[in-house]
Amino acid sequence: MAGAITINYNKVRNPQLREWLEENFHDELFDVTTGHDHDGVNSPTLSPSAVIANDSITTAKILNLAVTTGKLAANAVTGAKLADGAVDSEHIVAGAIDTAHIANDQVTNDKLANITRGSIKVGGTDNAPTDLVAKTNKQILIGDGTDVKSVEVTGDITIANTGEVTIGAAKITTAMLGLTTTPFAKAIVAAHEAEIPVTGNGDLALTIGGVAETNTLAVPTFAGQVITISADTVAGAGSRTITVASPVNAAGNNTILLDAAGEFISLYGIKLGATFAWRVLAIDGATLSTVA
Repeated sequence: MAGAITINYNKVRNPQLREWLEENFHDELFDVTTGHDHDGVNSPTLSPSAVIANDSITTAKILNLAVTTGKLAANAVTGAKLADGAVDSEHIVAGAIDTAHIANDQVTNDKLANITRGSIKVGGTDNAPTDLVAKTNKQILIGDGTDVKSVEVTGDITIANTGEVTIGAAKITTAMLGLTTTPFAKAIVAAHEAEIPVTGNGDLALTIGGVAETNTLAVPTFAGQVITISADTVAGAGSRTITVASPVNAAGNNTILLDAAGEFISLYGIKLGATFAWRVLAIDGATLSTVA
């Protein structure tokens, strides 16, 4: 009948009310479980699917904690359904985040474990990352064919912690020079009573005072070495006598006297037995003599 109300008979618990409903609304008592009236005699057009309309159950009608995992499809929860910050570290399986799931350039220095200041990461035993101390003062990093090491610079040079390299005195020898290289003589200095340097080729221009002055000269350090000694200026009756460690000629002369401006002598180093000796290459005005 128009405006009739379908009653879910199986929800009625009061015996008196059930009896009254039986007597007065026998054909309208509907069982939502079976889709028929309560005694199965009539089959009204109402069906269980028609009782709950599509999209009619709202969140408010669902009990808290009533939706279980078993009610969710395997792909039901997507990234779009997760709130920002909803998944914390305890819900991530250990080892689940692999290299493929880390974007390029996303591991920053802040994410690296601290290492000792002045250390660098290198491949160590079994190719494992290892911290190498590289801050030792004036040491450099160098490979040895297996590892990278921090070592001190030794030998003919020294290095400062600014990167400046210094060649040690008398470390460049004739053997290090190319066949077409001509070593240039450098200006050398030797004051009164000083030993004249013989570390290389050189020119010694003497400033002679008004008194008798002296110098000594050792044997050359290599064959082919050339030293030129000249009187640049001479004051009054001044002179400079140079005593050589071995004779400078076949006559056995071993002293050189310069007593006038412009006088000079050039000496050339030769190999002589187990050592070296000077021989006069050129001379003008200088006086040679022999002193026992």
